[in-house]
Amino acid sequence: MVEPSIFTQIRLGKIPGEILYQDEYVFVIMTIAPHNPGHCLVIPVDEIPDFEALPDSLFDRVMHLAKMIAQVQKRLYGCPKVALAVAGMEVDHTHIHIYPLYAESDMNPAAAQHPPVSEIRAEANKLRAAIQGHTV
Repeated sequence: MVEPSIFTQIRLGKIPGEILYQDEYVFVIMTIAPHNPGHCLVIPVDEIPDFEALPDSLFDRVMHLAKMIAQVQKRLYGCPKVALAVAGMEVDHTHIHIYPLYAESDMNPAAAQHPPVSEIRAEANKLRAAIQGHTV
């Protein structure tokens, strides 16, 4: 049997992580290697390795949630743009990176930081509070 992905393990509470939102189809977590504060991941519950293989209704749900998170990030962080990236080389479970973007260089994977868990938790708390005011 294949082990559940690290994302599924976070969703199920088997390993620690900051969950911002979840429903029966999709969930949002903070990344442990943010490019900028507020960097999070939108992930379908189903462990589908490639985003282009998502059923249309699930793809639409993921992108709708990504759009809402981007709106929250723009308001909360005052960033001029929000980046969306689908890479997925490190975890074979579709996930969309969403993060405040201030400069093109922020998109470089080398820009990823490794802040202490307390900083990630603080950003998660800000985002959670801002998400509560939005319709998902």
